[in-house]
Amino acid sequence: MTKVLFIGLGSAGQRHLRILIKVLGRKDTEFFCYRETRRNLLIDDNLKTKKIKSLEKYYKIKAVSSNNLDKYKFDIVYITNPIYRHMYFALKFAKLGANIFIEKPLSHNLKNVNLLNTIAIKNKIKICIGYQLRFHPGIQFIKKIITNKKLGKMLDGTFHFGEYLPLMHKYENYTQTHMAKKKEGGGAVLCLSHEVDLVRYLLGEPKIISSSIKKLSNLKIDVEDKLNAKLKFKKNVLINLEVNFIDNPPKHSIKLNFEHGHVIWDYIDNCVFYVNNKKNIKKRIIFKKFKRSTMFVDQAKDFINSIKFNKKMLTDIKEGIKTLKLCILLKKNGIKK
Repeated sequence: MTKVLFIGLGSAGQRHLRILIKVLGRKDTEFFCYRETRRNLLIDDNLKTKKIKSLEKYYKIKAVSSNNLDKYKFDIVYITNPIYRHMYFALKFAKLGANIFIEKPLSHNLKNVNLLNTIAIKNKIKICIGYQLRFHPGIQFIKKIITNKKLGKMLDGTFHFGEYLPLMHKYENYTQTHMAKKKEGGGAVLCLSHEVDLVRYLLGEPKIISSSIKKLSNLKIDVEDKLNAKLKFKKNVLINLEVNFIDNPPKHSIKLNFEHGHVIWDYIDNCVFYVNNKKNIKKRIIFKKFKRSTMFVDQAKDFINSIKFNKKMLTDIKEGIKTLKLCILLKKNGIKK
């Protein structure tokens, strides 16, 4: 019997739980949870909420107390609590030999991240980081364009990810979330680190030309709400990276200019605009059958298959560490300005 533990059952935890129940089923799997808060708020995939008597009863899972975390030998642990608590539980269960999924980012600083990787190698466990956007069909389309060099040499581009913090979790006061607090790993750079991960995934490791982090809005937070950075990649490709807690409505897009055309991915409109001037092609590709949950399902399957067949994951701990290091460096360089 496979034992799966969830640390935290907020919006991310509940989404991952629903998906894993579908992927693994209940016949050969037992689900457990450990929660440091007792809020019984059901949160669906669209972030709609409903107060219920017990999340444990609703999802038919067993609650575990802090005193009993070492009692069970968990095979898989999902860490979906606030960022600043990730590493504590990751180290604890890595030492116990559990395979671990950690909601992005890996942590709020670099303390013990290399130690965690060392333990994972020693204990032969898999650690997955929750950068599910790598599985988006639009991102996979762009990846193929870059790899196949269909548009020639890449010239420059822009990665933009902006959301209005008070509307990200409408069911709670944004000032009380970890996203608004420096000591809990908040701020636009870490909390919206998907874009930092995507720029690495698509283009490789950059050199930071400039970085600026600022608090521009009147939001009641003690962290940055905006990042502007200029990055340089191989063959002098220049990229503008923009992340913020200000955009309302949200904006999430990537534009890459090439020698013979360009490609634009719009997450909100669920499409890619592709232009190939050499072949006189202009087309808008709409991902009609795409559902947001598909990315999470694909990542969960990738994680489980890596455990079963000892395969490399698309979003493993090494990738998570590299993305976190870039986030920290962007913040550090931005503060110096």
